[in-house]
Amino acid sequence: MALDTLHRRDRYAPTSTGKRVSPRPRDVRWFRALADHGPLPSHYLHTFTEEECRNPKSSRIRLTDLASETDTPHRGAYLVRPAAQRRMENARNRSLIYDLSDAGWRALDGRRQEAARPGGPFAHQLMVACVTASIELACLKRGDIRYIHGGEILKRAGTTLAADVPIDASSAGRHRLVTDQLFALEHRTSRGSLYVSYVVECDRGTEPITASGASRKSYLCNYLQYRAFVGEGLYREHYCLKAPMLVLNVMNSVERQRAYMDLIASLAPNGNAFMLFQTIGGFGASFAPPPLMPKLLAGTWDRVGHDPICIGGP
Repeated sequence: MALDTLHRRDRYAPTSTGKRVSPRPRDVRWFRALADHGPLPSHYLHTFTEEECRNPKSSRIRLTDLASETDTPHRGAYLVRPAAQRRMENARNRSLIYDLSDAGWRALDGRRQEAARPGGPFAHQLMVACVTASIELACLKRGDIRYIHGGEILKRAGTTLAADVPIDASSAGRHRLVTDQLFALEHRTSRGSLYVSYVVECDRGTEPITASGASRKSYLCNYLQYRAFVGEGLYREHYCLKAPMLVLNVMNSVERQRAYMDLIASLAPNGNAFMLFQTIGGFGASFAPPPLMPKLLAGTWDRVGHDPICIGGP
């Protein structure tokens, strides 16, 4: 059995007991959530299947089996507990975070699909995954809104998240725009279905407002790219979408949100309607798994020069 430096059982390196484990429908739902969103805490995974099993302890026990037991039809444990979560603040008292192993991917469709999953450092992946999973879970609670995963959109369009977007600014140059995530919402109304598409940008406070080098990502570069990609409708061809698109900027502090919005105000005297802003805590220099965030769907998003809007509204 793996032990940590204090000779306690190492929760990040689970050991098989020899038990035979085969995927159940609940397990496959968890695998799909991880494939669609990225690494997620145990309480998020439990919420995806709480209608089938109300007891969160039962879910935690099953997740431990899926991350520990290697005697499976797909030749290995289905889940991993990313070691990077050791760096969380007060890590031993936090919900464990899971991701798919190679066997987990094989249990889904036999091959790894990373095209629509967030990249970058682990804390960034976790932030993006918790944002999009919170929105999907809030949609499932509602019933009148269907969450459409970015992977579905990309597969249909035969493309990737990344797009070449030229921008006209001497300090910004030409960058490849790689959004953190993509999804769409189908609003089921008495008049029929209405669709809105979204890209997600999560900021942990690591980007400067402006940058002198063309290779350095900044708020200025991001805004100029989205002004072309979304404002001029370039996304329609790249993603093969007809629905309008909005950009969800999720910030890690009110001060960072204000700085970005002030920048946009200086460049767009009449405001900007498609750049939306909300702030969530817990993803600064230190990070921790957040509680579910239904306010991302039900709460209001700020805009520059326009009234706040709710993406879960009509």
